[in-house]
Amino acid sequence: MTHEDKPIGKRQRDACVDAGIWPMANAKRGKRNVQWEQAEQEALFVVADTREWGGDLVHYPNERPNKREAWKLARLGVRAGMPDNWLYRPSATQGFCFAVSELKKPGAPPSSVTEAQREWLDRLVVCGACVGVHRGWQSALDFFDRYMAGEGEHGERWWVK
Repeated sequence: MTHEDKPIGKRQRDACVDAGIWPMANAKRGKRNVQWEQAEQEALFVVADTREWGGDLVHYPNERPNKREAWKLARLGVRAGMPDNWLYRPSATQGFCFAVSELKKPGAPPSSVTEAQREWLDRLVVCGACVGVHRGWQSALDFFDRYMAGEGEHGERWWVK
């Protein structure tokens, strides 16, 4: 089991709540309609904004709450499968143009990566991006930190497993 496969434990989640970086601290745990991926996304940006590179990290908002909103966003150019987070800063030591992360909730199975997401990630690898799919904000933050340190992994295709 890799770091990305490990779900966030209760102690880690409580530490995030205590530190004020868990955006859904007031949500009732166990409630089915709690948007954990959105909470992970928010937590990633709260912490990333404290990094020197935080201003270069952007989120591509392709969440679709319902069919009407999906249709409207598609007409505006939002594409299905586009990865969530983009770090627009070249890695001089590794030769990457930028880094891209698809963020999933902790414990999400490899099958949670859709075919459209796989296609986008494959395209981005060909374009010279450092790509990854991460389960939980800590894993995504670690990926971007390693990328900025020149430790990115080019063309890692873990989702094929």
